[in-house]
Amino acid sequence: GKNLSAGKDYDKASVVYTYAETGEPVGATDIVERGTTLRITVSAAKTGAYRGTVSGEYRISSYDIAKAKVTVAAQTYTGSAIKPDSASGVLVTYNGYGSGLTEGVDYIITGYDNNTNKGTAKLYITGIGGFGGTKTVRFKIQTRPFQWWWQN
Repeated sequence: GKNLSAGKDYDKASVVYTYAETGEPVGATDIVERGTTLRITVSAAKTGAYRGTVSGEYRISSYDIAKAKVTVAAQTYTGSAIKPDSASGVLVTYNGYGSGLTEGVDYIITGYDNNTNKGTAKLYITGIGGFGGTKTVRFKIQTRPFQWWWQN
């Protein structure tokens, strides 16, 4: 889409930040702590091409999960959807954060794509706790090694 212009497309004075949990306005001198969810509401300019009001929410975080390093151990074709996680070879680290990040505390895996057949698959990570944002990670699904009948 198109970037909107203050004064032309929306009234700058109509931009309102509130705490999502309480609905109270965010003060100009408030120090908003990480983990806080804010709501922003913007109204269209009376003379512009747009009409109405739009709202959205975002959470204040200390770290951006998109900057994390994610490695996924080699995965082998099984005929079923492959869903690697921290127990099966997903390692997430963040420079300057100490040890690896913990699934369920610092991030969650929110989905997978193309994760059944041999080739390149994707997994999607969303930051939680002190982490915000999202990251898409590619991983390889390798061919299952050939087994001779006497190896079974």
